Amino acid sequence: MAADQSVEVQIQRFAERGVVVIDDLLAAEEVEYWRSFGEHLRRTGGMQAAGVGRGDGRSVRPGIRGDAIAWIDPDPRNPVEARLAATLERLRLAINARCLLGLLDIEMHLAAYPPGGFYRAHVDRFRDDDARVVSMVIYLNERWSPADGGVLRLWPDGPDKASVEVEPRGGRTVLFLAEGTLHEVLETHVERWSLTGWFRRRKQ
Repeated sequence: MAADQSVEVQIQRFAERGVVVIDDLLAAEEVEYWRSFGEHLRRTGGMQAAGVGRGDGRSVRPGIRGDAIAWIDPDPRNPVEARLAATLERLRLAINARCLLGLLDIEMHLAAYPPGGFYRAHVDRFRDDDARVVSMVIYLNERWSPADGGVLRLWPDGPDKASVEVEPRGGRTVLFLAEGTLHEVLETHVERWSLTGWFRRRKQ
């Protein structure tokens, strides 16, 4: 995104609706870097099958979720990773200024869905932990086309209301409220990469 004012405009839309799509938040070279980094992690055993739930209740359930993930923490000594950290910090500050959500930090992982992969409808906030407030997905698919599938479908106004579909185009970012926003990843027909994270507050 070219200017701080553009970020402010997008966050105003988020404040009004609880969901916003921001195109080209990452430059093409950043998209390529993070996808390549994920591919390296996979080759070297750094990714694992994603689970459902957490702690003792966590389990791998491929009938619900089919991606592999690797938790990441951007290295400030790496220019590309430092740029991502700065971009996300700008988003955090803008959301706090506009929405007063008290966001403190972000946790995130790289996620790879193989062809045929999907994630059934769910919400992101855990039942026993309200730290996650805003969900974020940054897509890393440079040459996505409609035939590739992998669309994100959300119900920002509730499961009985109209859905919104977001195409996973490279550099595109979607933000939505973690509590109560039902969403799913439709089946992908090609490998689908993303950075997925959650802006968090102190547990209540």
